[in-house]
Amino acid sequence: MDGAKKLKEFVAGVISAIIEKNGDFTCAAMLVASWIKYMTGKDEQGKEININDPSKDIFIPLAQAVTEENGYDTKSFNTEAFGENIGNHEGFNTAVKECLASINKNGSK
Repeated sequence: MDGAKKLKEFVAGVISAIIEKNGDFTCAAMLVASWIKYMTGKDEQGKEININDPSKDIFIPLAQAVTEENGYDTKSFNTEAFGENIGNHEGFNTAVKECLASINKNGSK
């Protein structure tokens, strides 16, 4: 099972439960932000990395479109990955944006 399929199957339910309970998105958002960073196809030094995921042709362009210039807008990526309910959730998208901005500014370590 590829990463995109695993995340949709195993993580979407967790995110939906957090939405239903109006809970804290921090951990789920960091997971998704890390996946978005990976799916850009570049490591933290800007070197190309091989993406081994059958859905890479869908997710690489979506991940590469999430940039500082557009305010780390993750809505399209999250909608494709998890469906409309999660993709359109402002609170979750904001949490992912903040985590991705932190990864890009401070690194992942």
